[in-house]
Amino acid sequence: MLRMVTRNAIFLALICSISLVLIIYSILFVRGNYMVPLFWDQWEFAIDLAKSKQDTLSLQYLFAAHNEHVIATTKLLFFLDYYFFSLTNGPLIVSIGIATFCIAWLLAKLLFVNDKENKYFYPFFLLFSASGFSLAQWENLLWGFQPQFYLVLIFTLISCLIGLKVSDREQVTSPWWFAGLLVTTGLGVFSMGNGIALPVSIIILFVLRRYRPIKTVLYAFVAALFIGAFVVLTRGAPSVGDPALKTLGNLVSFFFGMLGSPISNRGGIAAICGLVLFGAYSILFVVCILIPFLRRRSLDEAFVGLFTLASFLFATAVGAAWGRSALGTGAALASRYATPMLVLWMTLFAILFRVTVRSEHRPSHRQVRSGLCILLALSVAAWTSLKPGNIVSVGQANAVNQAGYFLSSGVGIDEQLLKLYPTPGRIRPAIDFLRDAKLNLFAENPELSALRWKKWTDKPAQACERGAVDKVQRLSASGWQAVGWVTNVARQNPSWIVAVDSSQNVLGYTVPLQPRSDVVKAIGLSDSYRGFVVPVNMASADPALPVSLLAIFGEDESPCRLNLPPLPKGPFLIQPGEFVPLRTEVIHSGAAASPGVPPTLIISTPYKGAEISGTWVSSDEDVGGVTYNVLDAVCQNVIVPILRGPSAEGLSLVVKTNGRLIFADTKQLDSLPPHLWQYLQINAFDTCKEGEKLDLSITLEDNGRGWGAWGAMATPAFQR
Repeated sequence: MLRMVTRNAIFLALICSISLVLIIYSILFVRGNYMVPLFWDQWEFAIDLAKSKQDTLSLQYLFAAHNEHVIATTKLLFFLDYYFFSLTNGPLIVSIGIATFCIAWLLAKLLFVNDKENKYFYPFFLLFSASGFSLAQWENLLWGFQPQFYLVLIFTLISCLIGLKVSDREQVTSPWWFAGLLVTTGLGVFSMGNGIALPVSIIILFVLRRYRPIKTVLYAFVAALFIGAFVVLTRGAPSVGDPALKTLGNLVSFFFGMLGSPISNRGGIAAICGLVLFGAYSILFVVCILIPFLRRRSLDEAFVGLFTLASFLFATAVGAAWGRSALGTGAALASRYATPMLVLWMTLFAILFRVTVRSEHRPSHRQVRSGLCILLALSVAAWTSLKPGNIVSVGQANAVNQAGYFLSSGVGIDEQLLKLYPTPGRIRPAIDFLRDAKLNLFAENPELSALRWKKWTDKPAQACERGAVDKVQRLSASGWQAVGWVTNVARQNPSWIVAVDSSQNVLGYTVPLQPRSDVVKAIGLSDSYRGFVVPVNMASADPALPVSLLAIFGEDESPCRLNLPPLPKGPFLIQPGEFVPLRTEVIHSGAAASPGVPPTLIISTPYKGAEISGTWVSSDEDVGGVTYNVLDAVCQNVIVPILRGPSAEGLSLVVKTNGRLIFADTKQLDSLPPHLWQYLQINAFDTCKEGEKLDLSITLEDNGRGWGAWGAMATPAFQR
């Protein structure tokens, strides 16, 4: 007997240890990869703040619809982050971590609701915490903009526990508990759209517990008021996706795919796992709840609470399928949905564990059966956290953080802002507000301030022995980016890359975030090594002066320096606007024509009054060139509309002024999407001096004979 007790203690200690390792692994991962910039929903909050601080303090704003949700409790967290932490996002990430521990604690409480002191409580708490920190839900863990997924679960679990307490027929509870249940229900409803399922689940709990009808009706009445208010507040919410995709087959596929999404990123496998999960719950519900209830037997309190929670989570999946199947069944695999679904999986294992410890079948094997349930739950927590697809997906978080460094360095181009919000123009006033108010990326954070770099930029720096600048690319009138890699004798990643001018003024900075498998292979570095893409902001600096990059490795090592080549003066992409054609002369050479594009494509002119000239005459094998000479124009910025076919093979753009070459590039066209007009701006003072006449020629050369190798330009213009 003593040996069995010792074995069980060792087993539980092992479960606790593995769970702790998983928790620490995830926390460290989140600490190193969480997103600092505002993202999506948070920009909505910043936009509203920029318009009126006073309006955002109102109850009307707090309960205003957010798409088809009301996220009042999440907005409260946004307020706290704004007022006390300058919208720096870190506190929101911490709050999500705290919420994860709360959910694990409450779920363990629900499992052992009628066992005051149970030796399994803390192992299950740690096990549920490990699942709660699973990186299968990396979006919610790394983005501070979706605490609502956790808040609605907390209020649901609290409501289940209070519901069990007030419906206990063997003890008298204070009316305050019933009032508390109404409060937590309301908070759940106004935390997220799926919160409207919470009252239904609690009513199911009351029915299973045969709670007093008058109190059940009273609860249902108040809950109906909450739901009615929710419906009124969200009335007219915009629909998403294609309504034609909302078919019965897609709804079912979405539902089961979402249930299994924590287990697999493949739709078919996820749907099978979801079907197994649903089948297991169905069997357990019939055996543990339905049959005893119909036979008027007393139901186990923990079973009732756990199945009540499960009913809410299944309703969550139904609601998501109804609202998001129009985006396609693949949307069911979004990692944000893994948060409630992981709780659903852990609830299943909690029920199975409860079944094993209550079963009278072969009592001597009870401990073995319960141990298998625990191991199965731990396996799911470990697999969902460590599966390879998680790390690959986190690349999106790195892209967002990279955009943040561009923004905080003053190079806020649309290409980077699109990683933060789908319509960059809409958030530009909010960016100005954040900068003026010193919020988020512009907060007085010593990690990102000029003072942070002063002690490094003032130090003499030797040339980096291991490193290179692969490319310097112009992004805007005053913005460039430098792409490259650098390491030290110890083959480490630098902590920071800082761009400075000859006076040691900071022009931009970044953390190395770019995977560089080529460097890893050539130099023999670890797979975690990262290269850099650092912004260079020359708005207040002289582009003619030399620029260098400081690679900072830490407090105990002097920085090293990479010198940049002269900053290129070439054209850069801008967004479409109101353009007016310049007077030009067009010259076709070789195979070129107007419009010079494949007749099977429907390509309209990029702006009113423009004419198209391209290098497609009879086939993709045509080669030739199109040159526009700008005539009798004053010195000004010139906009060149340009597009290409599916392949940029052999395409190059050459810009000359007064016969002097100022730009020739074959790579810039590679990054352009095919068959879509893009707009290149040639900066005025790269080509002429103020007051002079503009003498400019722009040539698109096509020397490619492969499939899809052709290009076209339209009449150069100036922007109103």
